Amino acid sequence: PQTLLKAAQETMRDSGLFQPDDIKLRTYPAADYLVGTRDAAGSFCHVLIYLLEGRPLEKKQALTDAMLDALMRAWPQLDAYSV
Repeated sequence: PQTLLKAAQETMRDSGLFQPDDIKLRTYPAADYLVGTRDAAGSFCHVLIYLLEGRPLEKKQALTDAMLDALMRAWPQLDAYSV
């Protein structure tokens, strides 16, 4: 998880949308889940980003795209990613 957290932290900092000390990151493992239609659980990472109002849609979309790219680079072995 530290690799993922560091990648997410860097992505958020580099977006220019946040003051560095305002970025808060945490992980929550999911005990029960399925990915797609597999009988086995598979592996996934889902990121929720909460932003205060007032940021332009283009900036939000750019952050989402950058975060997805960072996740895929940090943990390429996962079966699914979502932001």
